[in-house]
Amino acid sequence: MGASEALLALVLVAVPGAGASLALYPGRELRLATRLASVYAFGYSLVALAALAIALGGWLTRGRLLAVLLLATVALWAIAARRGGWRPVRPRPPRIGYAGVVGLAALIAFAVFHWSLSPYLQFGVATPFRYWADGLEMAQ
Repeated sequence: MGASEALLALVLVAVPGAGASLALYPGRELRLATRLASVYAFGYSLVALAALAIALGGWLTRGRLLAVLLLATVALWAIAARRGGWRPVRPRPPRIGYAGVVGLAALIAFAVFHWSLSPYLQFGVATPFRYWADGLEMAQ
């Protein structure tokens, strides 16, 4: 997965997730870390539930999925706007502390290290399925 594909996936999950997070918990009800986690959780859930609903109906195509996601995203952002969702979300100065800085540095180091590795070096094939690739390696 390249950087552009990762960015597209992030937008596909983050935009509806942010709308859902602001619609369900407007304003400053959530701290920044909880808000960011809820954006990912709600966005992923919305994409998964939309795909499941369309697949159960037997109509799953890329265009229909994107149309349903667009409608759901617009609806969630409209609900968030009606509830005053984004107006009071001005960031407060974070109180992260030493442990938060160390944790954030560790996450950034892990992400940089992970993106610098090529699956071709270890497995000869690019696959997101780690255990499948390990099984292939053991079978050879």
